[in-house]
Amino acid sequence: MKTQKMIKVLREKLKDEGYKISWVANIAMAQLDAEVHYREKNNKVGKYLNKSDRHAITNKGAENFLDLLTAE
Repeated sequence: MKTQKMIKVLREKLKDEGYKISWVANIAMAQLDAEVHYREKNNKVGKYLNKSDRHAITNKGAENFLDLLTAE
């Protein structure tokens, strides 16, 4: 199965610290970007984020990361 092969390759590559750091950085930036956009769109700049806000932000951050990962 392609997915299992892909996961096996990724696990091997993640043993390289530099490669792993690049993944961590890209995931983190997708989350930070999602928070900035959410705060601006919902007039929450400088304001407290509740659980619902954080849930929306993390979902959008994950979506952003997957979009970037699969962009052609």
